[in-house]
Amino acid sequence: MDGPREPVHHRPGPVAGTVSATAAAPPVELPPSWAQAPDPSLVPLSVSDAEYQMVYWTFHQTLAESRFIVVRICRVQNAALWQKYV
Repeated sequence: MDGPREPVHHRPGPVAGTVSATAAAPPVELPPSWAQAPDPSLVPLSVSDAEYQMVYWTFHQTLAESRFIVVRICRVQNAALWQKYV
């Protein structure tokens, strides 16, 4: 590879004393139904939870209850993804 070479361009690094748009955003309140758990985490739902019942019922609206057995339902808790979603 003889001949002229193109210069390598690097992405500029952060400038000291500046604040990024994401860092300046106020923290988003997490849903009150979320359990105290490490972030991110899978939180098993109890059969008696309203959230469990809603997911179970919605699942069986499309797949026959007689053909499929729900073994467990877990909630995914991820604060970073929740903040992007909201």
